[in-house]
Amino acid sequence: MTVQNEELTSQVINEAIGRSIAGADPDWVKAATEAVIYVAKDTPIFTADDVRDVLLTYPGEQNTTGALGGVMVRLKRAGLISPTIDKVRSKVPVSHGKWLVVWKSNLCE
Repeated sequence: MTVQNEELTSQVINEAIGRSIAGADPDWVKAATEAVIYVAKDTPIFTADDVRDVLLTYPGEQNTTGALGGVMVRLKRAGLISPTIDKVRSKVPVSHGKWLVVWKSNLCE
């Protein structure tokens, strides 16, 4: 891949992440960010399913637009979490067994 293609790919990804988060309720994005950090402080390896379990304890409407992925990528870029090479199937019924990234916490000691 050329440098120009890498830059274009990065730009497209950034725009997609921005759109996914922009379409979500700001209070939900804040709650999702807090939930990821909460899980990452206590769990060395986790998935979005683990974060969703925590989010279910938050009051308010649950977001189902896929914005959680954008939140996770933002926290990855902030250095708080890192993706591993592993993937597992979601256990959440509405996800229909979709593949999830297994994340490593950079906060958990």
